[in-house]
Amino acid sequence: VVFYLGWWVACFQLASSFLFLPIFTLPMFGGVPFREMPQQMYNGWRCFLGINSLVGDNCAYTWIPTLVYVAINFIYNVFILLVTKHGSATLFCMAFAIRLPLTQIAYCIHFIMMEYTEPFTIFSVVALAVVLIGFGLYSYTGADKEDQGVASEAASERAVFLGAPNSSMASQAVLPTSVVETIPIRSRP
Repeated sequence: VVFYLGWWVACFQLASSFLFLPIFTLPMFGGVPFREMPQQMYNGWRCFLGINSLVGDNCAYTWIPTLVYVAINFIYNVFILLVTKHGSATLFCMAFAIRLPLTQIAYCIHFIMMEYTEPFTIFSVVALAVVLIGFGLYSYTGADKEDQGVASEAASERAVFLGAPNSSMASQAVLPTSVVETIPIRSRP
């Protein structure tokens, strides 16, 4: 399931990236004329293969960082899906909310970013504070109540299934020991 979903996400990203090509014709995004885009893509492909197309190109090892990026992005997306599958959507949102401040801090560490280190300014502090306050408000207001409602529904369904009166399936319940140990024992009348 994880790889199937990853495949469809990749297909959607590929298709949508071609739909957004006209944005690159705007001056603020490079101002590449639309008629030059096929040649730009061709030159990029040649550079990926290690062939210099333009004066000043240095395409000898460009395939290495490109494939490293693709591998890291693939692993990242698999872990996102696994967190959602084995954890919850709330855990997924928490991981994303925590990721932003950690990424911002990493951009400011010279050891990691070298000459591309970004300064940690008051704007960085304000942005991180806004994100953390938003995450805190989300956590405080409704997420816990929704999770508790789902948990109480699951607990009542489990109680009915495992031996509440008039349950025809109670005698057929076969559960692993770890599950049975977590279920509170109730005395029957």
